[in-house]
Amino acid sequence: MAEIIFQRRKVATILSPPDPLIILLLMSLLQLCVSQVINRAPHFAPQTGDMSQFSISEDTLVGTPVYHLKGIDPENGPLRYSISGPYFAVDTLTGVVTLAKSLDREEQRFLEVIISITDEGVANTEPNTVSLRRVIPVKDVNDNPPVFHNRPYLINISEATPVGSEIEVKPNIIVTDRDEGVNARIRISCTTKEKGSDNEACVTFNVVTEEITSNEYQVRIFLNHELYFESRSSYVISLEATDQSDKPLRAVASVAVTVGDVQDQPPTFVNAPYSAIVPENIPPNTSIMEIIAKDGDTDNVRPVLLTLEGDTEHYFKLIPEKPIGRATLVATGTPIPETATTTVFVTIQDVNDKPPKFNTTESTTYLSEKTNINDLVTKISAFDSDINAKLKYSLIEPVKAFSKSGVQLKPNSPYDYKTLFKINEDTGEIFVNGTLDYGQASIVILTIKVIDENAELNKENQFDVAEHTIYIQPYADKNPQFTNPGWTSSNPVIYHKIKEEQPIGSTVLVLTAEDPISGHVISNYKVINSHTGLLQVDPLSGQVVLTNHLDYEDLSSPNLTLTVKATSNDGSKHSMAKIIIGVTNINDNPPTFEKELYKVSVLESTKYPEQILTIKANDADAIKTDEDKINGFSDIRYNLRGDNSDLFIIDNVTGVIQVAPNKTLDRERQSVLRMEVEAIDTPKSEANRLKTSAAILVDVLDVDDNTPSFEKPAYIAVVPENVPIGISVINITATDPDEGIGGEIKYDFLDEGEANGLFAIDPVTGEVKTRRDLTGRGRTDPYRLLVGATDGGGHSGDASLTLYIGDVSANDGVPRFIRPADGEVLSVSENATIGSSVFQVVATDPDDPTQPSGQLYYLIEQNNPDAKTFTIDPHSGLITTRQSLDRERKASYTLVLLVSDRGQPPQQSRRIVNVMIIDVDDHKPHFARNSDDPPILMTTKEEIPVGTVIGTLEAIDEDIGENAAVDYAITAGNELGLIKLERTNDSKAILVAAARLDREAVNKILLTVKCFKYGTTPKLNKMYNRLDPSETQVLIKLIDIDDHLPEFENANMTIGVRLNVPIDTSIATVKAIDKDPDAITINYKIVNMSFESPIKSKSLSNITDVIVLNNVTGELKVMKNLIHYADGIFRLTARANNSEDLERYSDVLIEVVVVRERDLLRLVLPGSTRSRVNDLRNRMQTALSSRGLRMQLHDSVNSAYLTNPGPCFQFRKMENGEALTPKAMKASIRSLGIEFQQILEDFNVHNITSCGTTRQKHSPAQQALLALAGVLPLAALISALVLCCMHSNAKRRARSALLLAREPPPTSPSNISVPTRLYAEPLYTT
Repeated sequence: MAEIIFQRRKVATILSPPDPLIILLLMSLLQLCVSQVINRAPHFAPQTGDMSQFSISEDTLVGTPVYHLKGIDPENGPLRYSISGPYFAVDTLTGVVTLAKSLDREEQRFLEVIISITDEGVANTEPNTVSLRRVIPVKDVNDNPPVFHNRPYLINISEATPVGSEIEVKPNIIVTDRDEGVNARIRISCTTKEKGSDNEACVTFNVVTEEITSNEYQVRIFLNHELYFESRSSYVISLEATDQSDKPLRAVASVAVTVGDVQDQPPTFVNAPYSAIVPENIPPNTSIMEIIAKDGDTDNVRPVLLTLEGDTEHYFKLIPEKPIGRATLVATGTPIPETATTTVFVTIQDVNDKPPKFNTTESTTYLSEKTNINDLVTKISAFDSDINAKLKYSLIEPVKAFSKSGVQLKPNSPYDYKTLFKINEDTGEIFVNGTLDYGQASIVILTIKVIDENAELNKENQFDVAEHTIYIQPYADKNPQFTNPGWTSSNPVIYHKIKEEQPIGSTVLVLTAEDPISGHVISNYKVINSHTGLLQVDPLSGQVVLTNHLDYEDLSSPNLTLTVKATSNDGSKHSMAKIIIGVTNINDNPPTFEKELYKVSVLESTKYPEQILTIKANDADAIKTDEDKINGFSDIRYNLRGDNSDLFIIDNVTGVIQVAPNKTLDRERQSVLRMEVEAIDTPKSEANRLKTSAAILVDVLDVDDNTPSFEKPAYIAVVPENVPIGISVINITATDPDEGIGGEIKYDFLDEGEANGLFAIDPVTGEVKTRRDLTGRGRTDPYRLLVGATDGGGHSGDASLTLYIGDVSANDGVPRFIRPADGEVLSVSENATIGSSVFQVVATDPDDPTQPSGQLYYLIEQNNPDAKTFTIDPHSGLITTRQSLDRERKASYTLVLLVSDRGQPPQQSRRIVNVMIIDVDDHKPHFARNSDDPPILMTTKEEIPVGTVIGTLEAIDEDIGENAAVDYAITAGNELGLIKLERTNDSKAILVAAARLDREAVNKILLTVKCFKYGTTPKLNKMYNRLDPSETQVLIKLIDIDDHLPEFENANMTIGVRLNVPIDTSIATVKAIDKDPDAITINYKIVNMSFESPIKSKSLSNITDVIVLNNVTGELKVMKNLIHYADGIFRLTARANNSEDLERYSDVLIEVVVVRERDLLRLVLPGSTRSRVNDLRNRMQTALSSRGLRMQLHDSVNSAYLTNPGPCFQFRKMENGEALTPKAMKASIRSLGIEFQQILEDFNVHNITSCGTTRQKHSPAQQALLALAGVLPLAALISALVLCCMHSNAKRRARSALLLAREPPPTSPSNISVPTRLYAEPLYTT
């Protein structure tokens, strides 16, 4: 075997001489790793601190803490919090979020905010900011009531609308609720809670709520009940909308429904039903009654057509042919036929003129030859249409008989066939009268005659004849045979009649049967079937006995039926008989009134045919058969009886009571009327009639139908002239039988004649007393007066009163003024000439005018200066003027008139009168001013509402009344129509604002106003004439109010500042102006400032210390290093306010962009103005908007930015504000092509260059250092490659050496085979 040799492997080591460059590179890398510090970013606490599950209720109060932001910093450093938007504020240190602005879910359902958390930098590293976008839902509260839309709601509906139909409302009734969920779920119903709600409307109509969306519902109205215009023509549906929250809010609305009339009501008959009684032989064309019908519709009444129906025999006809029978009247109208019917009851008084008639002229009966004598064979019936007919039946010749072989028997045959049968002359029943023998005669033909004994007309012709054939059959039946009349084996029926009210236990019928073979009487009966519990059959005697009370009215049928079996004595044979007991009704129930006493009140003025009462009685007698109807046991007729029954009539069928024709009621004669009404049933026999009576009490109500009457037509009284006032002269009385106010009498003088005012009459008692002193009224002729008496209803009567006043003294009569009356004012025109008549004075003296004591003279007492202006004729009493008059100088005069007689001593009277001077239009209106007076000054505030009164003018017119009416007009100064002049009823002029008054547009208004006579048209001049007193000037000064907000010169501002701008550098000035002339100084402040970096996704809010605004000058300054705000935008709102009202302000949005110079491009635009730059920006912005870009222009005027001429600019994306690089901006400009090039040429833009300054060249030392810094990375790379190559080469050489050392020494050839040895690396390891 081969020998295995183990050797220890040596590790190859390659050592190179140290390279200083490599050592330097390794040391630098080690120092960099040691000095590198990593500031890890903070993060929000998941779910509990990142607002991911946060929502807020809309009724949260401002200032309420609503959330706590929580963050985690891996380095455990302090954190600062911020939140964007106006709705929340956050404590930057604690993270407590409070609500900063009130919420309204209906205006904004979600709030979108960005929450940010920022740590502090470590070892001069930049701070990390983490921002999250959150959408916060606003939870709804029930703060919005339902709202009805499309008001008012008016519905016009036809009364013919079917029940269940939906009523169309145009426009639709829509109800909305701005809340959501259950707060917006609305239920609309018809309510009766509201004041004035219509309860019946909620029953007539059905309100259904239909959901359109979750916040919108439609009200649908359906008809629940039929509409009748005649009963109600309008409804008001009160709708109540209520949401379904815990504290529901509601709203109400009204729907006005107008029901339209359609022709759907049938005509109605007046005083229907109609009833009349006429004899049957009444002559043709005789008037029976008047039938009146009218249209049942109350709106658009139509004519009614009357037709006659049901008169198949044409007995009656309408006008001009009057009806005579029972008929039905049908009323119909147009355009939609509607009918009504009424029944006319015509009772025909029968005249017996019709012959009786048999029901059939031929009839047949089969009869056994064993039928006993007096057994009933059949009943022949005839009828007569006459009510009072009395029929008599008889058998007449010929009577024929035939043998069983068919041979007719001769009249002289020994078998007496003519007397085999007899007939009851009253009932028509045919009985067996002899022994029947089939062998002698098998067929008997009887001739029967019926006559009417009560025939009145054509008595000899009132009869009828019929034949009845009787077939006699041979007897061959061996079963028991009932011997009761009517029973046969072929028709085993026994019919028997009894009257109701039979005693209990009485025998109704005795059944008899016999054995046909043995002739023995059967004594074995048994009831097989019974349809009544009133009868019982004795099994031995066959007696049918009544076991219970038999009352016809209690029976369901007038027949009592039972089936009885008769069995032979040996029990081998039997026969059946159907027993029918017909119960006959008797008149055992009298009529019964619904009331025992009828009371009714009627006015004494009630006349025929007015109905006052309807009586109703009932009769318990039952009507079960036609015979009951004929008997008339329950047919009632009415009549009146008693002392006062002649005043009334009663319809004997309907019981309607009316005042009798040609009769009147008089309460004064009898106020209570008593009578009885009698109800009588009408059986055929008057002896069987039953009647009942009831009392009627008629209270006659008073109507004022009587005139007061005096005890005598004329009264005479005497009174001396010297009696004191108030002495009773006479008592006059009148009477009135009416009661109440109609019987209350008032007295008054209808005509006092010459005694006017001397006497008074008591209106209640009629006592006449003296009213004035009668001295001097005495004379021989009497005074005649007419006295009237009037009751409360206006009826009056009168009587004459003759009064004699005795004369006591010779000159006791005092003159009395007739004209002028006491207090009368005299008048005369101011332009009356001297001697013009003023007034005619009239006086009277009761003394004899032929004597001095009765002769009068007049004068005006000269006790005041006014008496000199007028004079009076002493004889005639005519007052005239003595001087000229001027109303403007003196408007009235007072005169004392004296009238005296010539008696001894004289009697006299005085009367003071006022004489008014009637104005004459002799003055012109004018203003109370001097020619050099300044204009009338009026002041008013600007912006007053149109129609506000500014001031009042009044002109002077010395005339009065209509002559002093003044009108006004503006002649100049109102060209803008700002002022309107209105005249008042008291002739004043009101200046009213007619348009908007703006102090900034017009500060004063100078008007020229002219006055003139009202109703005239003056000549108007536009130039003011100061010498014309009818013109004046009015100066209206407008007082300024704070009606303008400060206005910024720019709507929005964009300012660009360099990243390295020095602190306290002014970057811009905001300026606002107030158009109000007296405006106070404007105060500026920043109300909100935030920062956002689209590139770094960084945002901050509520920043206060970076940019400040001077509150007086509006100057913006940078107060903090902007190195941390690179590439970001400050958005701040500057507010200008100069009012005490903090709500009166203006805001401007300012964007301050922190830019790097290299990121901007410049428009080389030397010598440009700000306005030209703005126009250029607008043109460029219009071109860029199609590409979704907006342009930010950074004006080079600001020293904070650049000093080179021409503004710098930057393009930003509209969607997110991201800024474009200069390369991208140049590409966008090139893409716009000719359009953008044309804009640049229009504004003389020389070039577009970089905005940054040109860099200066480096010094040699700087260049060497930069070269070394550039070579070092390359050297390090080369060194690493060299090291790798050297290590690989050394390893390869060591391997080769090791393999070579392991080869075996050379040996001699051998024939022995040696196995091959394989070696694997490593051979061993240590």
